[in-house]
Amino acid sequence: MAGRRRAQRVIVATVMCGALVTAAGCGLRMETEPSPFPVADQTTLARDDLATAVATVVTAATVRGNGEGTSAAPIATAQLEALGGVYIAYPNADATPEPSPVSPPSVATAITALRNTAREIATQTSDANLASLATSIDLAWALVGAGDNAAADGWLSEALPLPDGTTSVAGFVPTLTTDLSPEVVAELALMHDHARFVYETAAAQLFAHERDEALERSRAHGERSDALQAATTAPDERTTLYQLRGVSVADADARNALFISIEHDLALRYTVLAVTATGSDRDWLLNAAYASSMAVFTLGAGDDLITALPGLTVPSP
Repeated sequence: MAGRRRAQRVIVATVMCGALVTAAGCGLRMETEPSPFPVADQTTLARDDLATAVATVVTAATVRGNGEGTSAAPIATAQLEALGGVYIAYPNADATPEPSPVSPPSVATAITALRNTAREIATQTSDANLASLATSIDLAWALVGAGDNAAADGWLSEALPLPDGTTSVAGFVPTLTTDLSPEVVAELALMHDHARFVYETAAAQLFAHERDEALERSRAHGERSDALQAATTAPDERTTLYQLRGVSVADADARNALFISIEHDLALRYTVLAVTATGSDRDWLLNAAYASSMAVFTLGAGDDLITALPGLTVPSP
């Protein structure tokens, strides 16, 4: 009997000891500072704001079906994928989601809000990659509008339209604070001078309104070429004669194809520069990219310019 009581005392002591160790362990865990909850930085928050605005366009375009949202849906969907989608803090949570609005905004309203958000983020974020994405998204929707309205607006639309209906006054040349190298500015001056020559040469063989339009385009390119060359310290590489890319301007179809290729090259060059630009360069480069793209649209081509991320993706040949 005495042996049994000693064994029981040993068992009780062991259990109590274990309980004390466990309690001590719990006490240590409770006194340890909990791991800080991850907080999104400003770049992540801005990216999510942009993704949310794009997602609204996707929703609006999807609801509109084969009507208003036909062309918007694939562009917005591709942009949302590039942004990585909208952030969901607890994707597996059982919480009941908030009900969706009864009726989403129109596609036009959603696009206007998206462009506002994209422009604000592009000018305020310190993250260069996000700024490029936001600028590219903004330009994509500007080009969608340009492609739809090219015939009505005319080819010489002088600025990138802003959501409030006004136009930018940035112009088409860099300021003294430009981050572009003198060589890049000189290259643009040369491209515009080449375009001037092409239209001027064609005008000599045209009549009536076709001649007037070619001369108008020639003068516009000449003015931009002069302004760009004046804004750079690089040598002036412009000449009096240029190749016509093996095209006879007397042939209407070949002539129009030449015009398209000249304007298309300018549009692509400006677009690539615009989406990576900073500061004051962003405005004038967007103006130039838009105007050059408008020229391509009014000449009857340019669908490949309207990509989900112009300047960041390579157009189809």
